[in-house]
Amino acid sequence: MLAKIGTILSAMAFPLLCLYCISTNSPRIAAVLQHTVSSTLQSASIPGVNVKTDGRDITLTGVVVSEDVKSKAGVLAMTLPGVRTVDNQLTIGSGAAAVQADLDKILLARKIEFESGKSVILPVSTPVLTEVAAVLTKAPQLTVTINGHTDNAGDPAANRSLSQARALAVVTWLGEHGVAAGRMKANGFGPDKPVTSNATPEGRAQNRRVEILANQ
Repeated sequence: MLAKIGTILSAMAFPLLCLYCISTNSPRIAAVLQHTVSSTLQSASIPGVNVKTDGRDITLTGVVVSEDVKSKAGVLAMTLPGVRTVDNQLTIGSGAAAVQADLDKILLARKIEFESGKSVILPVSTPVLTEVAAVLTKAPQLTVTINGHTDNAGDPAANRSLSQARALAVVTWLGEHGVAAGRMKANGFGPDKPVTSNATPEGRAQNRRVEILANQ
């Protein structure tokens, strides 16, 4: 996988090499390298990395979730044409904050979807849950809270039961895909904790959600 990424980026980085031939100390080289390294790490789903350049020498700082991710970031940076050295100063996060940042990134633009009025997870949500499981399995020391929420349409008690069932459905799915069941707890809050007004269809859609929280 790393070799494939390196091959693709080699072709993309040809203009950078031309600039390097002109001047090894060009500020333009440093700027292009910084952008290329940052984009590569983001494409490899490695968030939380700050990239600094000094000519063709790269320094990586920030917090990542594991030693494996730290190593992968350093290797990827070093495979890029034009990079001379990589000073990998990444630190391993104490846990919850780094993992939560990854979870929030996954769930920011995409939601876990269910059949209407049911706790059956729709197939469209499989990629989202797969990414969530990948993040959680890398931090087995953390516990996880799954909170289900609904809008205010219908009976509040029934909505609380539905939100609990949906949270449990997520726990079950994650448990079947590598996340230890003993790490997870499910809560159903129904309509009690909206994030916005229920006065519009858009607002109600935002309030129908499942939150996944990483705990120390």
